[in-house]
Amino acid sequence: MKKVLVVGDSFVEGVGDLDRGGWAVRLGEIADITTIVNGVGGRTSIDVLDIVDSLPSGFDLAILQVGLNDSRYRDSLTGQEVELNIFKKAVSNCGIIER
Repeated sequence: MKKVLVVGDSFVEGVGDLDRGGWAVRLGEIADITTIVNGVGGRTSIDVLDIVDSLPSGFDLAILQVGLNDSRYRDSLTGQEVELNIFKKAVSNCGIIER
């Protein structure tokens, strides 16, 4: 059986799906895989970059689902929660695919 690590924000966490735990849990139910779900509401790409070294190992595939919270508008100089160039750098440097 394959192991899939799913890392991200509230959508990975399953917020709003009180019956079954969200798409990441459902993925494991419909495919012959074990899903390791690591989702936290409000998480941005920078937050994922901060925890990438502490993520579990031993998975066959990693799915990184971030971006929605990065694009949240905040009353700041740039408007976005995370500037586009910082988002690109954070996603590029996560190193999840190389684990």
